[in-house]
Amino acid sequence: MPVSGRRHWLSERLLLVVAVPGVDAFASKDCWVGGWTPEICCSAPGAKGNPLCWDSVFTYDRCCTETEEGIQFDLRRRNFVADMVRRGATVHFDIRQVSGGRTGAVASRTLPARSTVLRVPSTQVFSLKSVHSAVVEASRRHSCDAHAILSLGLALERVNPNSVLADWIKLLPLTFANVLWFSDRQLDLVQRTFFSYIVQNWFEDLDCMGRAAKEMNPNLWRGRPVTKEDLRWALSVVKTRGFAFEGTRESTMLIPLADFLNHNMVASVRTATLAEDALRFVATKDVMPGDELCIDYAQASNLEFLVRYGFRVEDNPFGGRQFELGGEPMQVMPTL
Repeated sequence: MPVSGRRHWLSERLLLVVAVPGVDAFASKDCWVGGWTPEICCSAPGAKGNPLCWDSVFTYDRCCTETEEGIQFDLRRRNFVADMVRRGATVHFDIRQVSGGRTGAVASRTLPARSTVLRVPSTQVFSLKSVHSAVVEASRRHSCDAHAILSLGLALERVNPNSVLADWIKLLPLTFANVLWFSDRQLDLVQRTFFSYIVQNWFEDLDCMGRAAKEMNPNLWRGRPVTKEDLRWALSVVKTRGFAFEGTRESTMLIPLADFLNHNMVASVRTATLAEDALRFVATKDVMPGDELCIDYAQASNLEFLVRYGFRVEDNPFGGRQFELGGEPMQVMPTL
């Protein structure tokens, strides 16, 4: 078989192996059975298991707004948004359920084209400038990538109850569906495709984070030994939710609330300015109240979306075919 044909065949198999949801994975009437939590079922896209929370019995409204845990989670999220506004942010959207059982940003008012959708003061973002000096020093001794440094810094913030990111971190998914969470079989399939470089780069980042973390003073981790799971979680947050304003890894930053903007190739929101005091996202067209607000993550094939983010895009002009082949299931977001 020619190399191109073999890659195509492997891509077909990988798409199915990664994308087919499990059967009978959610049988109990308890919304949070099997260790699932509101942080998984009610959070923004990327959470592993997200689509299976909303089968023919359970709905977003029931689990996320009518159970005690769901109400508490929604209240934490609303309080977080209100606190950001009090500290200078401008937010013209609500966070709630959108199509496909996902969570997303929905316009709370009419937004004319080029008007501000979200403005976040620079004091509320997390960039390389925000990372603890001990993290930077240990990471650079091992020549870690900028994403690895930012991720290790986030892992350190996670164990700090006084972190400026503490309330936002509590709203993040606990698990993800990107390549860092793939099974050995899925990884083997990816490594036989063009996107094997993603596997290599991401796992190199993870290994470098581990080496740097071992050199750091244990007191920085507040008596809690950092684990590979902690590092995998932090790297997943950076890889799936980071914004690189200058197109470089060094410019990548985490922007609370901006991570609720889902992907759509016909984006209604784009980044506008990166000023010293704030970052601004603006509407690309007139938006009506209740419309979902989306940005364009990238022009990529579904295979790449699955590897990087764990979801696929319906009618993807850059390679969106789906295939009906048997394979090991992986819980990912439904099609957009």
